[in-house]
Amino acid sequence: MVLREIGFNVIYLGSEIEGRTQDCVDVNEYNYEGFKYYPSKVQSGTMIQKASRLWHTYINGQSIISRLEWLWSKDSVAIIAYQVSSLTMLKLKRFCDRKKAVFISDVVEWYEPSHMFMGRYGPFALDSEFRMRYLNKMADGVIVISEYLKEYYVKKQKAGCQNSHPNRT
Repeated sequence: MVLREIGFNVIYLGSEIEGRTQDCVDVNEYNYEGFKYYPSKVQSGTMIQKASRLWHTYINGQSIISRLEWLWSKDSVAIIAYQVSSLTMLKLKRFCDRKKAVFISDVVEWYEPSHMFMGRYGPFALDSEFRMRYLNKMADGVIVISEYLKEYYVKKQKAGCQNSHPNRT
């Protein structure tokens, strides 16, 4: 809400299959409390279709990048990533570098690896640890919600949403 209040147009890209019927304003466009959002529109179905959706939306992020390319305008200035895979985060960072946009990582939770699906050494836990320990440091800024995360990223010089990229204004 703060970004909208200071004059930014905020758009959400979701990984959900469909938007809510009551939010539909046009074909493939939805609005919730004044915010536009675009669901992935990838239908569930066979196991192969579900695996393809998992790959393109959650793991490699190609559907997110494709939708960003479609929605991006000369007025766009930043991307805030929340709970994306490491591969998707790398692609979003590269996209921002190419567009001279600010890349911000929204770091809400740091899950205990043993509590993650498939356990401490499972792919989701390893991906989360890699993202939290290394990739968030590549972001131009981070948004945190706890003192622990704030202190962790202050030590890594990534506190708040500061602009750390010399080519961006």
